[in-house]
Amino acid sequence: MTSKQLIQKIKNRAIDFSIYRLPYNQHYRPTGYYSSITGKNGLVESEGASFYNIVPSYPNDLNLQDPFYQQCNPELRPQPADMIPDSFIVSIPNGRIEQNYLGHCTSVISGKNKLIEPISYQTTDSVIGASAADMYIFKQKLFIEPVKYKGTVFSMLAGASCTTNIFHWMYDAVARLFLLKKSGLFDKVDYFLTPALDKKYHTEVLNLLGLEGKKIIQIARHAHIQADNLIVSSHTKYRRIIPKWVCDSYRQLILEKGAPANHSELIYIERGDSKIRQVLNEDKLKALLGKYGFKNVLLSKMPYEQQAKLFASAKVIVSAHGAGLAHLSYCKEGTALLEIFSEHYIKPTYQIISKRRDINYQYMICESDLKGKPKNIRESNESHIIADIEEVENRLRQIMSSTTSAKPVNA
Repeated sequence: MTSKQLIQKIKNRAIDFSIYRLPYNQHYRPTGYYSSITGKNGLVESEGASFYNIVPSYPNDLNLQDPFYQQCNPELRPQPADMIPDSFIVSIPNGRIEQNYLGHCTSVISGKNKLIEPISYQTTDSVIGASAADMYIFKQKLFIEPVKYKGTVFSMLAGASCTTNIFHWMYDAVARLFLLKKSGLFDKVDYFLTPALDKKYHTEVLNLLGLEGKKIIQIARHAHIQADNLIVSSHTKYRRIIPKWVCDSYRQLILEKGAPANHSELIYIERGDSKIRQVLNEDKLKALLGKYGFKNVLLSKMPYEQQAKLFASAKVIVSAHGAGLAHLSYCKEGTALLEIFSEHYIKPTYQIISKRRDINYQYMICESDLKGKPKNIRESNESHIIADIEEVENRLRQIMSSTTSAKPVNA
């Protein structure tokens, strides 16, 4: 973290601290909440909001008894769910939306000043989805005046991680645009409300989805806006489960952009641009993969569309666990993935995406550089990996014998 980032973080925490202690504009605090959008006495019935059910509820098809999930860190496992709920769009007359300075609480508020629980968001200490009664906004004392917009605003706000992590950007924020497009309301939106677009890929993704030239409202920190008509979608993940429609929408998007570029079919995703979860013996791993004709790829050096097309044309992918694997949704059915984990940080995200896209998923749990038990999940997440090169080759031979006819170059 740079000194500038540290100063800003301290400033944000100081402001966030003040918000709960200094009374100002308290008439903006919600007077209650809706626990339902369409139910009796819900938002639609009480305030005339418009509801568009895009993907109806369906049974959860993940087998949570799969031994793989039992090996994952308990706080990272998908949570039990019999049904995946509706994925929808709701249009709120005179709606407001407020995001706190730390970005972990996004409150959607109706024209009659009630919090709308199903589409609001809060996360603390890795707990996502606080109940309405526990939302910070009901404890808040200081409210800035909302900035008012004429016309229709569509919100893509989905937490602070969307600004810094490409996975959260793609699956929590951008995926909402797929619902908007399916609703038929895309061309009626005057402004798109987004997290801060600090990374090059932020704008590249939006352009890929047709937002080039559109009016964008970027939210860097504390925000409070009100629109004549506020459109908000349901959350795009449910209990850490990624729906199939999200993954298929990304695959369809890249197919619409033409045939995948002529990239290598065998790729290794390097982590040289990350300070965490590095493969400490990567030189040996690269040497092994080079025998099979793998190309080493540093995704951060590539334009976003090229990254997408790289995955779309791949046959076999080898990578340590990391956000770059968010591009798996672009893969064709039958692609193979070997994901390498540290023994202390095993997360099922890309196994779930692989199931959605019919990817041949394989994983390895390798030794970590940590001595002793991690103090917390953050230390687990940051632990580096010592790849078992012999086992990698064994797995690689199995994968490639069923996926491609490639053999070691010196065989």
